[in-house]
Amino acid sequence: MNTKVNIMRTPSISETLTCIKRRLKNILRGKIPCDHSNLFVPVAVFWFLVRVVPKPIRIVYPCQRAALSLLFLKTGIVLSLALTALFSKKTVKILCIGGLCAMCFGLIFADQAKSMYYLWRYHAVNKSAKLITLDAVYGASNFPIHRVVRVYSDSATNWDFQTEYYWQYVDQSAVDRMVEEGVKALTGASDAQTAWQMIMSSYVPGDKVGIKVNGNDFWNDNENEIDAIPQVINAVIKGLRSIGIPEEKIHVLEPTIGAYGGGRGNGRRLFYQYYYDMINGLYPNVLLLDGDDSTFVEGGDAARVDFPYVPGSRRISDLIVNVDHLILMPIMKAITPNWGITGSIKLMQGVIQDPMSLHNELARETDDNPNALIYKNQHIIGKTRLIVGDGLFGMWSGIHFPAEENGKSDVPDPWITFSNGAPNSLFFSIDPVAIDSVMRDFVNNERSARGLSSLPAPQLVAGQAAGLGIFEEAPYSNIDYIEFELGEPPSPIHDC
Repeated sequence: MNTKVNIMRTPSISETLTCIKRRLKNILRGKIPCDHSNLFVPVAVFWFLVRVVPKPIRIVYPCQRAALSLLFLKTGIVLSLALTALFSKKTVKILCIGGLCAMCFGLIFADQAKSMYYLWRYHAVNKSAKLITLDAVYGASNFPIHRVVRVYSDSATNWDFQTEYYWQYVDQSAVDRMVEEGVKALTGASDAQTAWQMIMSSYVPGDKVGIKVNGNDFWNDNENEIDAIPQVINAVIKGLRSIGIPEEKIHVLEPTIGAYGGGRGNGRRLFYQYYYDMINGLYPNVLLLDGDDSTFVEGGDAARVDFPYVPGSRRISDLIVNVDHLILMPIMKAITPNWGITGSIKLMQGVIQDPMSLHNELARETDDNPNALIYKNQHIIGKTRLIVGDGLFGMWSGIHFPAEENGKSDVPDPWITFSNGAPNSLFFSIDPVAIDSVMRDFVNNERSARGLSSLPAPQLVAGQAAGLGIFEEAPYSNIDYIEFELGEPPSPIHDC
């Protein structure tokens, strides 16, 4: 019995070129082959409209760009075929060849042309941005601009890293004293009340003060993942109250909308109930405002930030626009292997509209890093009076790191460099780059002690390039670094 076997073979280059030539001739003669890919066109158009119409910024997302490319390609083919009925074969050939060349040029250079346009638009509307620097804004400050103070207290926390929640094991009176000593050392004042008066020297009755906290893990239901600690917020409120600022004029802010994560807030960062209990329990008239309260419509052009790599502008949250003074409260925390730490500069992702559209640019080390540009907006740099870095627990790894480091968790772990306990530290400055530099050094010291790679500093390099402060690694010569320790000091290995 004879069996016929069909053996598939790869066509030669000459056969492939002949096939392409034959298909092109058929198209020029009006013979349209059956193309089932046309079925994807209405699907692509529907998906594009559903995603882009409610939120136009999504036009830059890969899926929407692919849908648009398919639509343009198919439209070009249909138009080419339509031309065959209107012109002679020779004219059609010229038009088709020209159209194909234009299409290829567009596909090859579209991203470059888009980038050039964004860059031109950015420079056209930001001619004066380079003049905005930390020294220019705070040149008349009555205390050193580039000073960073670290206060340590062995009694600030007493969590065993297992029982219940970390924030339940923070001593309010110890934290109050840490903040008092921190602002005194920062300003050189002899008492805390005078220090707060120096920090808030531009305050006039009726002004609103916003405390911008880090609630990056508010998106889920795990209340044990690290966020801003209420006791630190309370200690700052106590200082503001000591100089007569009314409770109702103090706003605790986490305005983030459109960030990564669905969960309980569907992209909005929402305070857990324990924040209301612990803050309003002491200060009932202080307002806590979060993603449910955040809008992006006020402030005019002054609340707009332009970037040289994305279309359109992004607006600063109205929660930030509508206060007169800001106190920033970042966390000493590793964020990703590429971005380094989340600190004062990275905190800017929580004040801007549609922060996810900027994530691909956060590793930039140039002065156009998104967070550096946001910080230079007058509603941030022009209003910031104090930065309080929360290092009571901190994080030397996290959910964006390999699982073998700490199990991909944002629940605080013990620090080897602090005798297998918590760092119990608070940091104070008005220089966002300098305070982030110091916090990064503590994180990298811990990672080194564990045999882990050091974190890069793209946002700090960018911040310095943008004139926002001093980036430096220990030992410091340009950063005016002061340590103030209450109680028994930790293991000497922590020293910077």
